[in-house]
Amino acid sequence: MKRILIPTARYHGETDSSTSDGRDQSIPMVASATWGPNPTVKLSVFAGMELNGTVTLKNALDELVAESSYDPAPLFGVSFEFRFYVASIACKASLRELTQPFNN
Repeated sequence: MKRILIPTARYHGETDSSTSDGRDQSIPMVASATWGPNPTVKLSVFAGMELNGTVTLKNALDELVAESSYDPAPLFGVSFEFRFYVASIACKASLRELTQPFNN
């Protein structure tokens, strides 16, 4: 059984006379793909829609000031990852040197 998480973004603002609390809530439907030609390079893309979006604003007394729904909105993104192992190679080399017997 899969859990469905509904992300919520909260905004908090303060002025001299009042405090407000805003909330943006929606249901994202996302598809993603990842391509990794080798262990050091990876490219990921995702695209989808944000559904059933609502924005609410409450005041300091937790009273509803405004509420609004918005139409489905597209979302997309790209991630590129490049890994390099310079530090681990250097550590392995120094460990190898430490474990070899001394030559006089």
